Amino acid sequence: MSYSINKILALFILAVLLQNCAENELLNTATVAKAPQIIQMEKATEVEYLEDAEVESRTHVSFNTLNQALECTGLGAALASGQNTVYAPTDAAFAKLGLTAGNICEALDTETLSNILLYHVTTSNLVSLSKRGCLEMANGDVAQLVRRSHRLEINESRISLLFNQRNGSALLRLYVIDNVLEVPTDNIVETAASVSIFESLVAAVLAADPSIAAALSDNDAVFTVFAPTNDAFSDLIVALGANSLEEVVATVGVDALSTILLYHVVDACAFSNNLSDGLAITTLQGEELVVDLDNLSILDKTDAPAGLVVDLIDIRTANGIVHTIDKVLLPQEIIDAL
Repeated sequence: MSYSINKILALFILAVLLQNCAENELLNTATVAKAPQIIQMEKATEVEYLEDAEVESRTHVSFNTLNQALECTGLGAALASGQNTVYAPTDAAFAKLGLTAGNICEALDTETLSNILLYHVTTSNLVSLSKRGCLEMANGDVAQLVRRSHRLEINESRISLLFNQRNGSALLRLYVIDNVLEVPTDNIVETAASVSIFESLVAAVLAADPSIAAALSDNDAVFTVFAPTNDAFSDLIVALGANSLEEVVATVGVDALSTILLYHVVDACAFSNNLSDGLAITTLQGEELVVDLDNLSILDKTDAPAGLVVDLIDIRTANGIVHTIDKVLLPQEIIDAL
């Protein structure tokens, strides 16, 4: 008899433990699900499936991870008010990085996660599908909107569909994307220093007026740099009858070198699909460069064009864009002085 009572008692205790475990599991699930669903397909007032989005148009798209991230960073309320455009990674996009609604707030600190989320938002205007090229994101960095045949992308993430959510005067325009956008972390100088074909360019920047390196390292700025390769600098050294970059600097002087470098920098965001044939671009040096898209080149004040290295253009950095070219550009000011 005592054995039966003990057995019944043990079973009762086990049942209580299982119930507590189940309640805890429900509690944890509720905590994850508690995040306000700022972004929902169900709230869409209009939906446009893009030409290459057949798969998404026949499946359910969910944003639990994104909504949870917006909740734990405190960005959800601000996003839901006013007029904003969001490039919204799906749960499947976050899952590629091992991130879910259950772990995203613990996997990344608030500052890092906020920066990632703000890199998916534009706040100045509602971006339309007709826009191409440079987008200034809410975290201050830039991204590229580009159409490749029937495929629309932001950076390398495919945009599969568009829908709008309205809440009174507030409007959210949502572009669904299949990858989480990677936030650029290195500035222009750091990016160039990490690529071997820019060793001469980095050496030239360091040998020039220190204000140039400081400007190109400023994460609050947005520049476009036409970056000559090592071979381009070698050609210049030979053309000037010198044996090394150091000899060139000693001959022409630091001021002239600084002038040449500033002629490669534009104080604006210009991805390749922002450029048009015949476009004249004013540089930080003050003179213009001209775009020759027919020959994929940039024209300076010499007779020889600088070819764009197609595989190394549109390099995103934390403070702008780098386009690789195969020639050092020379302004009229330097040509007249040589």
